[in-house]
Amino acid sequence: MPELQVAFLSYSAIRNHLEKNPKAIAHARLGNDEYVLTALPYELQRFIFHYDKTLRTGVFENAVQLRRITAALN
Repeated sequence: MPELQVAFLSYSAIRNHLEKNPKAIAHARLGNDEYVLTALPYELQRFIFHYDKTLRTGVFENAVQLRRITAALN
């Protein structure tokens, strides 16, 4: 049965990394603790692939596996 795994970016890991390395990726700081990544999609992919492997905590959290369920129609 096909499965899909979904994981969310760890906001705290991204925030901590951007505070230490503000030139790591294009972003905007909206408030004291709010960051928005503004880079182009291919730059975001490169950033995530690179830093998920190199950050001690990774950039993903709360992974969820979704499984397709087919209902029997009678």
